Amino acid sequence: IKMKLWKLLIEEKKKEWKIKNKDKVYLYRIKRRSIENNVQFTTFQRTELLKRDNWDCQLCGVRVHDRSTGDWNDELKAHIDHIIPISRGGDSTPENLRVLCRTCNLSKSDKTDLEINKDGQITLSL
Repeated sequence: IKMKLWKLLIEEKKKEWKIKNKDKVYLYRIKRRSIENNVQFTTFQRTELLKRDNWDCQLCGVRVHDRSTGDWNDELKAHIDHIIPISRGGDSTPENLRVLCRTCNLSKSDKTDLEINKDGQITLSL
């Protein structure tokens, strides 16, 4: 029983650390995906990208947020998108990254801008 409580305590501490260190967690994920796909990776901060893009979705223009508590996972949750997806050889550099709302990013999937229109419909496949 003590071991189960210990494991639960460790998992709770991990969750707390991840919430407090969102930039580090995100940077690790992007770096890992970049290495797996053999593409260039540049160190950056998630918050720097959000500020650069004025906290606006770069496809539909809505204001996004980066909350991680309360009702945080809604359609306005900020996502960092690869303009040219990693799966298509896109790098993880600030020049290939932009802010999207959750709705736009999930509808975009691994498409490029040439393949989706403002309504999220595929218009051209390359």
